[in-house]
Amino acid sequence: KYLKAAKDFYWKTLTRFPSNLYAANGVGIFYAETGDINMAKEFFTLVREAAENIPDVRLNLAHLHFAQGQFVNAIKLYQNTLKTFYENKDIDILMCMAKAYFEWNKLDECKSTLQRAIHLDPSNQSLWFNLALAQETGAIAIAKKTRRSVAEIQQAVSELQQAAVTFDQLGKFKAAVKPPYSTTKALRHAKICKQELDNMKELLKTTGQMEEEENKKREEQKKKTEAAASTVREEFEREEREALNKRQREEEAAQKQLEIERERLSRHARDDNIIDDSPVEKKKQKKKPKKNKKKGNKKKDDDEEEEGEEAENRSDADSGDEGRRHSRRKRSREDADTPRSKRRRKSKDDSEEEDNGEANGDGEGDGDREGGEGAEGGEGGKEGDGEENSSPKRNETLEPLEGEAREDSMDVDKANS
Repeated sequence: KYLKAAKDFYWKTLTRFPSNLYAANGVGIFYAETGDINMAKEFFTLVREAAENIPDVRLNLAHLHFAQGQFVNAIKLYQNTLKTFYENKDIDILMCMAKAYFEWNKLDECKSTLQRAIHLDPSNQSLWFNLALAQETGAIAIAKKTRRSVAEIQQAVSELQQAAVTFDQLGKFKAAVKPPYSTTKALRHAKICKQELDNMKELLKTTGQMEEEENKKREEQKKKTEAAASTVREEFEREEREALNKRQREEEAAQKQLEIERERLSRHARDDNIIDDSPVEKKKQKKKPKKNKKKGNKKKDDDEEEEGEEAENRSDADSGDEGRRHSRRKRSREDADTPRSKRRRKSKDDSEEEDNGEANGDGEGDGDREGGEGAEGGEGGKEGDGEENSSPKRNETLEPLEGEAREDSMDVDKANS
C-alpha cells in the first residue's frame, strides 16, 4: 500500500519535471522492491548516464547485480563507489561487500573485509556477529573436505575457538537497547562451535597420523625413485664408457693397420724404385729421362754406325780389294760435306801413306813379292784410274747413296786403324 503511494508521487513528479533524477531513482527502487529487476535496472542505468555524481544510483545498481547473483559486477560497483565517494571508509558499503563475498563463497575475502570495517567501528556488534559467522562457516567447510592438511585443520580450530568466544559474548550481552542481532542465535552458534571444536581435535589427531604415514610413504617412494634413477644413470654411464673405449680401440686398430699398410707400400716402393720423397729429385727424374733418351738415341746411332763400319771393314779385309778401297776413299772425299767427313778423310789419307810406306819396305826385302805386288798394284792402279774417271758420273746418278759412301769411308778408316 505504501509502495504504491510512493510510486504515484514519483510518477507525478516525473510528469511535471522529466529531468528530476531523484524521482526517476525512486521509481527504480519501487520496481526493485516489487521484483521487477529489469525495469529497475533500466531506470537506474538512465539515471547513472544522466548524473554520474550520485552515489545512490551506483549502489542501487550494485544491489541489483547482487540480487541477480552477479557477484563480480556487484563487488566492482561497491569498490568503485567506496573509493570514489567515501574514501574507503563507509561501513555500510563494506558490509554489503562482505555479504557479496560470503554468498560467493569467498570466505577469506569476506573475513578481511569485515576486519576492515571493525577497524573503523570496533563497537559495531553486527560486524562482530558477521565475522564470527564467517569463521564458523569456513571451519566447518574445512572439516567437510575429503583431503585436508594438518595446517588447515589447525587454522580451522583456531577460528572456531574465536567464533565460539564471540558468539558466547554476544549471546550474553545485556543492554537497554535491543541489539541488531538475535541473542538466541548467537548462543546457538556458540554451542555449535564448541561441538565442532571437539570433532576438530579428534580430526587433527587422525589427520596428523595419516599425514605422517603419507610422508613416510613419500620418503620411501622418493628413495626408491632416486635409487632407480641412480641405477639407470650408472648403467647409462657404464654403457657410454664401454662404447667410448670400444671406439677408441677400433680407431687405434685402424690407425695401426694404416701405418702397417703405409710401411708396406713404402718398402715396396723403395724396392721397385718408384718413390722418391724429395720433390726436387722427382723433378730431376722427370727431366732426366728426356735427356737420357736423346743421348741414348744418339749413342745407339753411333753404335749402329760403328757396327756397320766394322762389318764392311771385315769384308774388305777378306776380299783384299785395294782398288775398291781407293775408289771409296775418293768418293767419300768428293761427297763429304760435314766437318766430320773431312776429319775422317784426313785420317784416311794418313792411313794410306802408312800403307804405302809398308809396301815399299816389303818390296826392297823380297824381289819376288815386289814384282807380284807391283803387278797387283798396277792392276789396282788401272782400276783406280778407271774408277776415278767414272766417279763423277756415279755421283751424278747415285746421289741417294751418299750416306753409304760415308759409311764406307768410316769402315775404311776403322780397318786402317
